[in-house]
Amino acid sequence: VECSTMVFSLDGPDEHIRQALLRRGCYGSCMQWVENKVPGSVFWNLRWCSTDSEEDYRHLHEGDLYNHFQNNRELTTKAGLARSLRQLTVEFQVNIDSFF
Repeated sequence: VECSTMVFSLDGPDEHIRQALLRRGCYGSCMQWVENKVPGSVFWNLRWCSTDSEEDYRHLHEGDLYNHFQNNRELTTKAGLARSLRQLTVEFQVNIDSFF
């Protein structure tokens, strides 16, 4: 059985994520995780960071794992959600007070 090596990149204080990934290869798993500690490197299979930027999405390839999704602030911040709901009222004439 051939084992594969997966590369992860962490940008932030998430030591528990680092430890969990490094342990995964220790339990007989055929997938071994190694950390790429080079800041700004685009060589990774999993990128874990505190905040995202448009630049991050330009480097994604099919099969890459990333702990954010593009334009998430439209739903995950109060201001973004309020803006999205206001936009519904204008573009689609939705009554946001009876939306749910």
